Amino acid sequence: MADAPPSPATVRRAGPDDAAALARLRWTWSEEGHAPIAGSRDEYADGLRDWMTAHPSIVPFLGSVGGQDVGMAWLVLVPRVPDPRSFDRLTGDIQSVYVLPDHRDAGLGARLVDAALAHARGAGCFRVTV
Repeated sequence: MADAPPSPATVRRAGPDDAAALARLRWTWSEEGHAPIAGSRDEYADGLRDWMTAHPSIVPFLGSVGGQDVGMAWLVLVPRVPDPRSFDRLTGDIQSVYVLPDHRDAGLGARLVDAALAHARGAGCFRVTV
């Protein structure tokens, strides 16, 4: 019997309820750097949930394969100095794009960036940095 094709990847906007998954990915990424990490993953997840709630202008995205969260990207929306045409100006900065090693080179990172860019455009960002 042939192997089943891999599950397609999905990308979605995440929120504070996804803090545990985002914390797991951020923690794993930090471990790849081999630097010591203080505290526990659970403490970090709790702190990240609180931080996300306090910073609603920071928009995370999760990438999943087969129901498992395997990638993330964060969009930071920042007010810009008003110009004569508009006081409602935003710029975006895409940060912390990460995909677990076993899921790299399949386009998920690009899809996460695309989702963040689409959200930035929808929010009215004139400029976005990656």
